[in-house]
Amino acid sequence: MKRQANLAIGTAAVSSLLLAVACQGELAPYPGARIAVDTDLPVPRAVERLRVDIYDEAGVWLETRDYPRLRPEDWPATFSVFTADERRPKTLTLRLRAYSEGAVRDYRGPRYTAPATFSATATPTKLSQVCAALPLLPAGQPLTQRRGAQALTDDQCDDQATTRTGPVGARVEITEAGRYRFEVVRATPDLLGGVDTTLFLRRDCARYESELGCADDIDAAKGNFLSRLVLDLEPGSYALLTGGTLPNQPADLTLQWDREDRFVPAPPEAAPPVGEGIEVPGPRLLRGGVDITPSTEPLPSATVDQLVRVKLVPGQYEKLRFTLHGACAGSEAHLVFDEQHRLRAEASTSCGDTGKVLVPPLQTLPLDYGRPRAAGSYLDEPCV
Repeated sequence: MKRQANLAIGTAAVSSLLLAVACQGELAPYPGARIAVDTDLPVPRAVERLRVDIYDEAGVWLETRDYPRLRPEDWPATFSVFTADERRPKTLTLRLRAYSEGAVRDYRGPRYTAPATFSATATPTKLSQVCAALPLLPAGQPLTQRRGAQALTDDQCDDQATTRTGPVGARVEITEAGRYRFEVVRATPDLLGGVDTTLFLRRDCARYESELGCADDIDAAKGNFLSRLVLDLEPGSYALLTGGTLPNQPADLTLQWDREDRFVPAPPEAAPPVGEGIEVPGPRLLRGGVDITPSTEPLPSATVDQLVRVKLVPGQYEKLRFTLHGACAGSEAHLVFDEQHRLRAEASTSCGDTGKVLVPPLQTLPLDYGRPRAAGSYLDEPCV
């Protein structure tokens, strides 16, 4: 019987392969591997799906599969890869991604961002530091700053909203008399219950007595605890400052102001949408000349993303096991492509063995032999 050239993934391919081997006992097995992919994250709380992308030795994108794995007992997920080329070994690169249901973004080719080096953002410890470094905020433009947890002002906003957290501030130059609107248009993180702010305007940043107005919640009944202040002002230089009535609530606050009749809140930054017919750069998944590239991909911030290299050897059918660790959640694999959109050897993981493509060890025992499921062990909690 002539064997057809093919590379398959999934249980259907495995069944066909094993049946073919059983019926033709005189033939050596196809070069292949049975792979078990586990995760130590809680299921389904943090992980509900497994995405598998396969690249051949030349870096060509061969296959993609996306499996729902909604129950702890669905892990480890197992599948097989094999090739009908029995003349020489072949090496495949597998991209394994465990992620939450619905945590996807539009596919627009490789968009790798190197992990940022963490450095704590310094926040003022005295009001004099805030006042000495007030940035000029032009009309109509947003300005985002980080406030600390320590209260630095004594503002009480008409005795109803005593300041209990740190401020941010800006210098405002009014060039014509009129009615002006000042607002905290956004706060990050968007905490459960909302970030709380107050907003006040002074002629002298450091002097409470120079305050011209103060505002607390925009709409507390609807859960908007940010602040908006509208005042009639004469030309001059003013200090715009924030406070907050909840203690120890650091946050990134975005300030904006303009004449009230011209005020348009600046939208949050967002990636431009991919419209119908717009060419998407990067590798494409083609089958028989037809583009079957998925329109979405797992969102990196909600995904454990690892690259694994698997060697298929003629006459051998290997067993491999790999765990997607919660410690690597949010660490996007670094995929490097050439001008023909083929995956290059420089591709690497971004967590654990940074700069390497992982090669899982061969297993000599059955993949489920004496192995408890890892799901949930990373957070040491039951998967319920």
